[in-house]
Amino acid sequence: MPVATIDSPVPKLFRAEYAVPMHCESCAADVTAAVQSVVSDSRSLKTIQPDLTNQTVLIESSLSPSAILSAIRATGRSAIFRGASGTDPASHPAAVCIFESFRGAMTVGAWAQHDNRGVARLLQIDDEHCLVDLTVDVEVPEEFADSSVEFAVKVHELGDISDGAESTGDVFKLIGTFVAEPTTGKGLRRAQLVTESSSLNVWDVLGRSLVIDLAASADSSASQYSMCGVIARSAGLFENTKKVCSCSGQTLWEESSTPRL
Repeated sequence: MPVATIDSPVPKLFRAEYAVPMHCESCAADVTAAVQSVVSDSRSLKTIQPDLTNQTVLIESSLSPSAILSAIRATGRSAIFRGASGTDPASHPAAVCIFESFRGAMTVGAWAQHDNRGVARLLQIDDEHCLVDLTVDVEVPEEFADSSVEFAVKVHELGDISDGAESTGDVFKLIGTFVAEPTTGKGLRRAQLVTESSSLNVWDVLGRSLVIDLAASADSSASQYSMCGVIARSAGLFENTKKVCSCSGQTLWEESSTPRL
């Protein structure tokens, strides 16, 4: 499956809502222009509807959420993905997966949750098309510090991540692969995969896990560079109306000011 850049559209249109701080018509015009700037095919963008009262932007397009978020944030504004829906919101759900790394001994029971490394958004656009939009920070083996490294993204049978990828069971479905390119200095590499699958259905993978690992790793075991998360149902269009984060007590914009994917 192809690795897409942030301005690569997917074939099917869907509606998505974003929370964006806007104070006037000029702000709304700036956001509209930013989204239009990443459109490489006019057919991939149908409507942009800024709402100054509710501080939201409703977009019907085939652009990936990560492309739109990047474009809006490039204007210096915060932007938060709030929900999306396919052609039939009732039967075409959305899902999300937060990836965590589990650094530790390579034995069951010795894994330790480390930190959050990225997010994958899944949207069932219609009966035959599922959009997967993934952004993640990966760690590569030291011997490949100056080389491109390929990673595989797979759905595993189980949603048990108590021992990292080791406890997620067998591979259920391969979603695709991406390449993490070398960066200046040491540290994590930011990588992305945007793809559309005709063989993946959100209803079939809810509660299972997504695993990212070196493409060269055997299916039967996880490397120390693997990361995983549980696939959970996420908000559909207009279903996420929160203004304050229940975890931190921060407002939407305070929460969004911290580094995020």
